[in-house]
Amino acid sequence: MATKKLTNVNDLPKDYHIILIAGEENELKARSLNYYKDLFINEDNIYNLETINLNITKISVKDIVQTAIALPFFGDRRVIIVDGVDSLSATDLKELADSLSGIPAENLLLMRIGDSKVSSLFLKVVDRLGLVVECSALNEEQASEFIVNYLKEYGQTIDVRALSILINRIGTSLKRLTVEIEKLSVFVGGGAKITVKEVSELTTTISEESVFVLADAVSNNDSKKVVLTIKNMLDDNLEDPFQIFPMIVRQYRMIWQAKVALDAGWSGRGGVKENRNAVALLPSESKFVAASPWQQKKFADIARRMSWHKLYYIYHSLLECDMAGKAIDGVVRQDSKLALELLCEKIAMFDAR
Repeated sequence: MATKKLTNVNDLPKDYHIILIAGEENELKARSLNYYKDLFINEDNIYNLETINLNITKISVKDIVQTAIALPFFGDRRVIIVDGVDSLSATDLKELADSLSGIPAENLLLMRIGDSKVSSLFLKVVDRLGLVVECSALNEEQASEFIVNYLKEYGQTIDVRALSILINRIGTSLKRLTVEIEKLSVFVGGGAKITVKEVSELTTTISEESVFVLADAVSNNDSKKVVLTIKNMLDDNLEDPFQIFPMIVRQYRMIWQAKVALDAGWSGRGGVKENRNAVALLPSESKFVAASPWQQKKFADIARRMSWHKLYYIYHSLLECDMAGKAIDGVVRQDSKLALELLCEKIAMFDAR
C-alpha cells in the first residue's frame, strides 16, 4: 500500500512517478508538489524538462491521457501537473485510471485535489501504481512539533506558554505558521528563546477572533459588518477559505450548544459544568463545556440574541456552502472563496427576508 499521511515534506518517500496529492492543507500540498518536481530534476536534465499544467475542467480526459503517456518531445523528462481530478465523473475517472499503467518512467504525473473525495477504485489504482499523499490539516500537536523543529534549525527555542498562545492565536494553517514563526525568529535573533511577550506583540489578529466578530455581527443584525469582516479575512492572503470555513462551523456549533445550555437553565455566568442539567444535554466531549468560563460567556451573549429559527437557517446555509465547495450530490461546484462570500451575505440578509 503506497499511501502516505503527511505532516512534513521531509518524510515523503521517493521513487514514484504517479502521485495523487490530496487534502485540505494547501501549503503542504504545494510543498509536496514542489518536492517531487525538484526530485525529478537533476543537474543533467534541468534544461531538458517539460512542465505541463493542466486543469481537468478545461481539457478532456482523453487529452490528459495522451499527454501523460506520450514520451517527452522537447526534453528528457516531462512533468504533468493535473488539477481537478475530484470533479470527474465515474466514467472519466475509470478512463484516467486505465491509462495510468501506460505512463512511462520519463514522465512524472502529479494530480492535485482538494479535500473532497474521489472514487475508492481510482485511489486503489493510484495506490497500486504510484503514491497517494494525504495532506490533512495539522492538529495542535503537529503544529507545535513543526514550530519547535523549525526553531531548532536556527538554534532557537520557544517558551511552552508562548507556543500554546501562538497556536491559539493563529491556528494550525501551515502557511500562516511559517510566516509568523519566521517573523518571530528573525526578531529574537540566533540562539534566543521566544517568549509570550514577542508572541503577543508581533503576531497578527487571528482568524478565530475574526470569526467571533463575524458571529457577533450576525447576532446584532449588522449586515454591513458581516460582509466587511469576511471580505477582510479573504483579502488576507494568509487565510485560506478551506481554513476559514471550519472555524465558522465550529463557532456556530459553540453558539448552538450555548443556547441549549441556556434553555436548560444555565445562567450564562460562570462555568457551564456547574449546571448538570445543561451538561447532560450536550455531547460527551463538548468543546463548549471544555472552553474557559469567559469564552462560554461570550458564546452565551451571542446565543441570547439569536432565535432558534435563525440558527436553523444558518446551519442550513453552512450545509449549502459545504456542498457547493465540494460539489456533493450533483450540486454545481463553486469557487471556495465565492461560496464563503455568498454564505456570509445570505446569513447577513436573514432579517431582511
